Amino acid sequence: MEIVVSRVDELPSDIKPEILEASIREDFSPIQWLIADWLDGKNQFSLPGESFYEARTQGRLIGVCGINQDPYAESNTKAGRIRRLYVLPEFRRRGVGTKLIMRVVEDAHLHFPEINLRAYDKGSATFFEVVGFIRNDEDSNRTHWMAIEES
Repeated sequence: MEIVVSRVDELPSDIKPEILEASIREDFSPIQWLIADWLDGKNQFSLPGESFYEARTQGRLIGVCGINQDPYAESNTKAGRIRRLYVLPEFRRRGVGTKLIMRVVEDAHLHFPEINLRAYDKGSATFFEVVGFIRNDEDSNRTHWMAIEES
């Protein structure tokens, strides 16, 4: 299975129904927030350093992920924040999420010295730790973070 991860400037037109419906079945609200915020202009991943990515195999949309400027970071800290990572259930544990995150991290080094995120459950926390994020129990606004080295 070839997985192609691309940066996109528009919300994928085929995010509905499959990604949206799968996320609703799993009670994962962030995809609903992603669509609503994009359509009303609240968050289109368009501020400096922000990006949105899609993962596809054979043309089929199988995952999404974005990075925003972290609104919870201290005012003097310029950090990115992973947002809206989602992979269709039948494509999990096949490297899709890893490829999405690695692409985000690869591009983020140009804009952010660190990336923060909030893992929603134990499984996602474990995933983020496996791909290199450090667990954080001291800050209520992030469960994990990663320092980004300039290349």
